[in-house]
Amino acid sequence: MIAVAADTISLELADSAGNSIAGIESLTLRRATGALTAADAGRPDSLFQLDWTPIPVPVTSQGPTHTAHLSDELPDGVVEPGTDVLIRVKRPAGDAADAAHEVTRTVLAHVQTWLAKEWFEGARLVVVTEGAVALGDKDPDPALAAVWGLVRAARAEAPGRFGLLDIDRAEESWAVVTGALASGEPELAVRGGTVYMPRLGRASATVLTAPVGETSWRLDIVEKGTLEGLALTSVAASELDEGQVRIAVRAAGLNFRDVLNALGMYPGDAKDFGLEGAGVVTEVGPGVTGLAVGDRVMGLFSGSFGPVAIADARRVARIPQGWSFTQAASVPVVFLTAYYALNDLGGLRAGERVLVHAAAGGVGMAATQLARHLGAEVFGTASAGKWDTLRELGLDDAHIASSRDTDF
Repeated sequence: MIAVAADTISLELADSAGNSIAGIESLTLRRATGALTAADAGRPDSLFQLDWTPIPVPVTSQGPTHTAHLSDELPDGVVEPGTDVLIRVKRPAGDAADAAHEVTRTVLAHVQTWLAKEWFEGARLVVVTEGAVALGDKDPDPALAAVWGLVRAARAEAPGRFGLLDIDRAEESWAVVTGALASGEPELAVRGGTVYMPRLGRASATVLTAPVGETSWRLDIVEKGTLEGLALTSVAASELDEGQVRIAVRAAGLNFRDVLNALGMYPGDAKDFGLEGAGVVTEVGPGVTGLAVGDRVMGLFSGSFGPVAIADARRVARIPQGWSFTQAASVPVVFLTAYYALNDLGGLRAGERVLVHAAAGGVGMAATQLARHLGAEVFGTASAGKWDTLRELGLDDAHIASSRDTDF
């Protein structure tokens, strides 16, 4: 949600159910400076990122490992408990998809053998890669990154039996491997003789600067592909046309469509960025009779990620008594989508039965509530972990099924 106070606009990215979207930093737009800065790092919902932290290790000349040598194959005999066995994984030739399939099949076979043979119990298999993780300015190799994902899954099922080491070709890097493995860390990366371990750190601040001298602006997409392509852009002042209202935005709803739009993944022309919100009417245009200055309204209006927006008066409505601006901003798109589907397209009537797939999602929850309001008998599907949400919406177990199979 984007919530606007007297002198700040806090942008907290959340879905229609109010859940924070993982991987996206909360932001604050400050009117006084026009800068977009990271929200208070002390807030309880601050997001985190993976940081590679250097650790000091001794330099040795004992080879690549303190108990076993680097090999391309598993040992063919008994391995003493406490031993680290290093196995090298080479990237196959070909494109990333083919290489990923080939190399993960090979590693999976090694993992299964390592767990199946009694003489490997108590030892640790360390899978060695080159370029599987992002460290520095070089992107990771997708095929080798898949290997890390596979081994992580195996380690979760068999703690202490597997390790991961990503290393470059520098001679000084191999000199620190012995000390690095002795640290007991399950995942390590070595670059130029420096050993790094992965740790969670607070997500770095994202700073956007408002156009110099501009008092009217909004968050918009200047380059699609990543969230770094967002910027504060100036909005030209304009007179209201027939049937329009000007709104001081207090909260703007963010839905998955906006995220896909910013990432350049939306199918077709997504057009405007930010389509729904809530706020206070500050001006009414010619021909507007149902709204007045000072009304608290919610609805569909484009360019809602900023302090001011213009909307068609027919697309907004007064906020119900007792609703907050944040609640009101989360309603328009999901409920209008569900209402159009059930009422205009489906012609749903009282006494009829309807099956709502993904009923625990944003539109699904709206459809479930509207269908029950219309007097229909509602059945819903969701993953088992979300069934309690459907129960809270009023569905009993006889009306709930899994969305992961066809038993419904």
